[in-house]
Amino acid sequence: MNFFSISGILTTSEDYSAVNKPFIAHSMMGCMYNSCMKIHAQWKPAILCSFLLTSALSLGCQQPNYSIEPSEAHTPYSAPIPKAATFDGNLTVTIPKSSLLNDFTYENLAQNSIGPGMIFSRILKLTTNPAQESPHMKVECDLCEYWEYLPNNIIRFKIKDNIYWHNGDKLVPNHIRDHYKKHIIHDSKHYSLSAVESINTPENQILELNLNRLDSDLMFKLAHTENKVFHPELILSKSNPHNSSQNITGTGPWMHLPQHSNTPDSLTLVRNPVYFSHKKPLSQSISIKNIENLTYRKISALTNSGQSDIILNNTGISLNSNNNFVSTQSLLSYGGPTLFFNLSKESMQPLLKRKKIFLLLDPWQHNSRSDVAPATIGIGIPIVTKNYSDNQKDLRKRHFDDPVSTNQSSDKITNDTLLKIGVADSPVPYQLVLENILQDLQSSEYSVQTQSLSKDTYMEELSSKTSDFDILLGLTPPSEFINTFLFSTIHSKGEYSFSNSSDTTLDSMIENQATEPNNLLRASQIRDIQEHVLEQAYMYNSASLRFEWIHHESVRNFFPNDNLGEYLYWSEIWVE
Repeated sequence: MNFFSISGILTTSEDYSAVNKPFIAHSMMGCMYNSCMKIHAQWKPAILCSFLLTSALSLGCQQPNYSIEPSEAHTPYSAPIPKAATFDGNLTVTIPKSSLLNDFTYENLAQNSIGPGMIFSRILKLTTNPAQESPHMKVECDLCEYWEYLPNNIIRFKIKDNIYWHNGDKLVPNHIRDHYKKHIIHDSKHYSLSAVESINTPENQILELNLNRLDSDLMFKLAHTENKVFHPELILSKSNPHNSSQNITGTGPWMHLPQHSNTPDSLTLVRNPVYFSHKKPLSQSISIKNIENLTYRKISALTNSGQSDIILNNTGISLNSNNNFVSTQSLLSYGGPTLFFNLSKESMQPLLKRKKIFLLLDPWQHNSRSDVAPATIGIGIPIVTKNYSDNQKDLRKRHFDDPVSTNQSSDKITNDTLLKIGVADSPVPYQLVLENILQDLQSSEYSVQTQSLSKDTYMEELSSKTSDFDILLGLTPPSEFINTFLFSTIHSKGEYSFSNSSDTTLDSMIENQATEPNNLLRASQIRDIQEHVLEQAYMYNSASLRFEWIHHESVRNFFPNDNLGEYLYWSEIWVE
């Protein structure tokens, strides 16, 4: 988290997500270059263009300015409104059954991102702007107008003044304060906000978080679905395991009406007519249906009958275009198929051997053959707004896909050529990526012995310091936040540090970025970590996880982003 600003630039809510943007000089150079081209097109003097570029370089190379400038109000993105919109359409969504849709217990409401939990809001959310490149976790305001960083580790939020609970009560900052105080900060079941020492409401519509330490992932946690803001009455009834739906009131775009005949497998939410973003939702209601074991055959039946507008397909089998239904992928920022070398095993400690294996592989081809493109190769660090591997061509040239070099280095490697590889049972299409890796290795001079591993066995091997496997192939342990991933999977003391047994240099790099208050500098440090891991050939990640949504072609403005359990994009959709 950034408590400072660079020349007053990183102070708006929209700019917080610059945790992995290029340095200011790079960004400003691009902006000034475009400006100069426009000036040139109009036959303006070239000297002005030179002045602008020089100014950009000067700004970008300045040392951090630790003064805090007030933030400007954030202007949220508004979805395009259809002509003559009447907001009278119903959106029908079908998902695989994972919980009861009429479960209004506190825990289910907190965890639920498609169902009754959709009636609530959070301080922050992920942007619904379709122009934002996916995957991303770009944070912007939900209940707040803006936020700013103050001295002494204080984050100040200005809460919107036009927000009402569905029961008619006006939301005030004290509601948010009491919500966090009573059941999140010290509740291990929710994404911890333990970095928050205290919460104050010093002025009208002002909420301040006083931090006891730096948590670079705090803003992502505030935007997570598990940190919804509940009404005080619901907080008081937390201990009631059979919470009545009569007590459910939120501030979100959807409302729950108890008189609706909901069942454990179906739920209808209606449009909140006084939602603080008055133009949303763009549909009058949303009906959600659970289906046990939602197979490909059942999905085909739904598309043939037209009983659902949108269907979540997690079968791993892509839908053939038929009956006017199309497919949209929701790319997550984390997880995915990964190759891990076992650095605790003597046979895998020679760096030249690991690099040689890298050169035998072409992850880009693996992804293309497995239908997981587009994807970005890296080490699996959760992506905020842009991957830390900006130049994929350069990465490919330096680390992968060069069998000629492997032949030239063969005489330098004296280790035996036997590779014992554990392969985790993984969903399609990720399993296809792992199979493509095996095919490349089996076509080389190495003698490959493989063993299929259940998910539990794979996780046990990944956390073992005495595993007999040279390589593990499987999905990266899911970590939605940057520090969680780095400390659990890359740091030598992490639970899943299969590929880092004793690299103290890498450990220090991880620890340093975790306490870096400047977002731009932290982004540079994270890029250095990724380059170090690839240069040492410890592991690599082929692609992040993804969902496939199938929807009728009449569905408009459907740009799903399911990172952090985001759900507000449902209010942007309508059926034409």
